[in-house]
Amino acid sequence: MGESLFFDAFILMLVGMGTVFTILTLVVLTSNVLVKIINRFFPKIEKVTTKKSNDTIDSKKLAVINAAIDQISLGKAKIRSIKKIN
Repeated sequence: MGESLFFDAFILMLVGMGTVFTILTLVVLTSNVLVKIINRFFPKIEKVTTKKSNDTIDSKKLAVINAAIDQISLGKAKIRSIKKIN
């Protein structure tokens, strides 16, 4: 009788864990598809604003930073702003 209870409990645990895994997988896949659809039909339009200040960054340094970010992110990331910290 004890073996039957442990076997039933084990089966119940496997069914529960399988159900949770399946539902979470469906949630992740559905959200990824939804994000791709939204990004395809409603692309984000970014406004580029430039501020004139005394703390400007040298154009060579800016080019190096931009190249490094492009290399690391494989061209998927864009610089929104750079602030100089003293």
